[in-house]
Amino acid sequence: MTFVLEKIPEQDMLRYGLRAINDRVGKVSVGNDWVIDRDRDVYLRFLTRDRESPHLCDFHLYWQGECVWLRLAKHGVGELNGAGRTEWTFWGWTPPPALKPSYPAMIQALKEALALYKDNGTCSCIAEHTAVFTNF
Repeated sequence: MTFVLEKIPEQDMLRYGLRAINDRVGKVSVGNDWVIDRDRDVYLRFLTRDRESPHLCDFHLYWQGECVWLRLAKHGVGELNGAGRTEWTFWGWTPPPALKPSYPAMIQALKEALALYKDNGTCSCIAEHTAVFTNF
C-alpha cells in the first residue's frame, strides 16, 4: 500500500496516543490530518509552525513504533486550484540511535509523505503540486 492523506480517524487517535502528544506540544496548531501508510505502519503528521518564522514547521514521523520529531522549512508558491510547488528544507530530527540503520528508508518515506501532503495537508488548495527537497 502507499501513503494516503486523510483526517485522523478517532480509533487511530486512540491507537497512537495522539491526544497525549497534542497535550505535550501545547500549541493550538496541531494538525488533525496526516499522511499514513497502514501497511508499513508509518505516518507523518504536522504539529506546529514557529510564530517567528512561519516557514519553520514541526512534524512527527512515526516509524517502527517510534515518534520522531523533525523540523522542516517550507517555502511554497502556487495558484488556488492550479499549479504549485513546495520546497521542503530539512533542518533536523531526533530519531533514537537504534533507528540509524533505517535512516535512508525513513528519508525516502518522508519525501513520499511530503509529496502527498502538498503544501497544507487536507487543507491544500493546490491541484497540481510539485515537491522539492533540499538538504535531505
